[in-house]
Amino acid sequence: MRNILLLFLFVIFFSGIILNAQDKNREKKGMISGSVLDKQNDSPLEGATIQLFKVKDSSLVAGIVTDKKGEFKMENLPYGKFNLKINYIGYNSAIVTGIILSPQNFTLGLDPIKLEAGSETTNEIEVVGEKNVFENAIDKKIYNVEKTSITEGGTATDVLKNIPSVNVDADGNITLRGNSNVKILINGRPATFAGTDITSILENIPANLIASVEIINNPSSKYEAEGVTGIINIILKKSDDRTGYNGNFTFNLGTKDKYSVSSGLNFRKDKWSINAGYSFRLFNMNFNGFSDRENNINNIISFNNSQSFANNRMNFHTGSLSIDYSFNKDNQLTLGTNYSNRNRNRNETANYLNMDSVSSILSKYDRFNTEKESGWGLETSLNFRSKFTQPKQELTAMINYSVSRENKPVTIRQQNYDSLGFPVINQYLENDYGTDNHNVFTMQSDYYHPLDDNSRLEFGYKIIVRKLMTDISVDTFDYNLGNWINYILLTDNFEYNDKIFALYSQHANKIGFIGYQFGFRFEQTFINLNQMTLNKSYKNDYISFFPSAYLSFDLTNTQAIQLNYTRRINRPNMHNLNPFIDRKDPLNLRYGNPYLKPEYINSFELGYIKYLTTMSFTSSLFYRHTSDVISRIGSISDSGIGRFTFDNVAKSDAYGLELIASGELAKWWNLNANFTYYKTEINGISGSGSATYDNSGYSWTAKAMSMLTFKGLFDLQFSYFYTGKMVNAMGTMDPMQSLDAVIKKDFLDKKLTISLRASDIFNTMKFRFNFSGINFTQLSERKRDSRTLFLNLTFRFGQEEKTLMKRPRKRDDQNDNGGDVEF
Repeated sequence: MRNILLLFLFVIFFSGIILNAQDKNREKKGMISGSVLDKQNDSPLEGATIQLFKVKDSSLVAGIVTDKKGEFKMENLPYGKFNLKINYIGYNSAIVTGIILSPQNFTLGLDPIKLEAGSETTNEIEVVGEKNVFENAIDKKIYNVEKTSITEGGTATDVLKNIPSVNVDADGNITLRGNSNVKILINGRPATFAGTDITSILENIPANLIASVEIINNPSSKYEAEGVTGIINIILKKSDDRTGYNGNFTFNLGTKDKYSVSSGLNFRKDKWSINAGYSFRLFNMNFNGFSDRENNINNIISFNNSQSFANNRMNFHTGSLSIDYSFNKDNQLTLGTNYSNRNRNRNETANYLNMDSVSSILSKYDRFNTEKESGWGLETSLNFRSKFTQPKQELTAMINYSVSRENKPVTIRQQNYDSLGFPVINQYLENDYGTDNHNVFTMQSDYYHPLDDNSRLEFGYKIIVRKLMTDISVDTFDYNLGNWINYILLTDNFEYNDKIFALYSQHANKIGFIGYQFGFRFEQTFINLNQMTLNKSYKNDYISFFPSAYLSFDLTNTQAIQLNYTRRINRPNMHNLNPFIDRKDPLNLRYGNPYLKPEYINSFELGYIKYLTTMSFTSSLFYRHTSDVISRIGSISDSGIGRFTFDNVAKSDAYGLELIASGELAKWWNLNANFTYYKTEINGISGSGSATYDNSGYSWTAKAMSMLTFKGLFDLQFSYFYTGKMVNAMGTMDPMQSLDAVIKKDFLDKKLTISLRASDIFNTMKFRFNFSGINFTQLSERKRDSRTLFLNLTFRFGQEEKTLMKRPRKRDDQNDNGGDVEF
């Protein structure tokens, strides 16, 4: 299997290079083509004058006239940003703005330019961006998922499964380059809308609302320093800025009781803009799994085996409303709010069997857990943006407040069996009552000041104030009293408070073929923990400094080398710190450690970028050193009960290679492929000195998304990923793989889209873990019903678009000189 996959990757990565080998060692020049027509009858206008001007200094670059068919072609053009002016006697003139020619997008085919009879006005036509699926910037990689259909009917979680370097496990936990300590942002803000449960947040965002995903492996000083392996920034689609109204409606139906509906409406008039959205999702998911543990306590062997079956039924309602007011073209104020309401019913049955060394049954029992969670969240933000006379000079300010409440009642019923296998009459009964309250306040301001065409200065501040509370009360049934009594040992009330004050500044410049960006961030953190049940408090205050440095070398117009360094932090979360003992699984007790220290990470990356005619190739070598690693640790007591918590392991090193190929193998065939190979080393003594850890291993992941467009018929997409064995402080996770496919067809001039998607076609998605400790080894597996068929219908409505041009697929912030990397 591995040899086949390696061959598969070889073909993917080098087929684009082979197909475009004719471009090697050849400098490309730009070309613009199009036609000029009479707006009234679409007849060609021969002899129309076409002039191309540089945006930078308005100098004339080239000129030409149209032929008998009204067509023109301007060749051998330099790279950069331009305006195109069209004149014809007796007609109004037109100016096409936003034209960008670059090494990776050096040809531009414009839609027909239609002139209207008259001679007094000039019509300005903006070139509309058509982005690549993959784009590369100096400090991030951008995946424009709105260009794909592979996640039709899915959620943000499904989107991330198809992003290179990102893996998502059975519980929705996210890893980036093999590490789970990654910061998740939504539109550049921490995803605190629904509290700390990022899985619920992502499962509540329909995939069709996402425009792009930014992977920032080594974030600059401008970004919050949280996150070991960097930042995943999910960018939601922006409202349409046309005057009038437009909207969309999407309905999705999936097998095994899965449904979702979403809609959006945008209205714009004069200085006002109103955008509203609503989505509903009903999702039914089944899980199954097992856990087999062998204990060796005082040289006595015993076994603990369990099997579990669960059904998860979730429904979410999400609504959003934002109002924009433009004082003028340079100053805008936005008031936005989001509201979510969610419910989840989970029923789980677990069978437990404890045996001695010769597999004789010591004890047997069944456990039935019923959870009925409900909650809501509200987020409100006020944003101000001010532009200055100098291009790109900008000041932004934001105030954000989010609050969420969640109730998590759990009913537990345990049926015990006697030595003969007969059920005991009196079952164990327990009721858990849990509530979570989260309040987060954020204030931030950023200033961007261009010093000249290639140089800029940025600085700003950010304040985060959080108050997170959890309250758990447990009642058990006493058969002697015939009544419910409070189990005081399981009752916990825990509060987490922190304040983070940050200042940053960074400077960027480009001198010749060398570009650089240096930054510095200062953060002061105040953390207070209150365990009110035990009347204990914990405090941890510290100051941190986070430098960042980026260098870029343009070898040619189509090649560049990037080198960067950043320092980051990973603070333990509420779950890691809360010392409350979770007894849902009586054989595996879990609790946090309030004495955890934050992790500090130093990351280095060396990258090479090559642009071909229709493909781009990116390779990166990365190294990451982490001190005071937070890891899950565990041990088994003499009675066979496992106790698992978190501690600081001395250090961890990870390094590897990442390869990305993206572009067109043919006009109808687009490919985005990724291969990552890395090694993780964990060694040292835990912070408490209770255990020594030494584990290392190589792992690799491969992903490929192939998009085929059969013009006039349908679009077909495939997505495949494979993840090799991964290591952690106590063991490994086995390899896994999955294949998805979707077929899509547009109707009614693209106002109606129908798609059919199949996820995990071969039903191969499962998660198997191997753990070992001082006196035990354990094998566990979890699987959910990931093989699903989705039918998706999307209908769009609203006012007709004005005539738009097509431009090359390029980022909006490219340099005037057409350089590969923007500073």
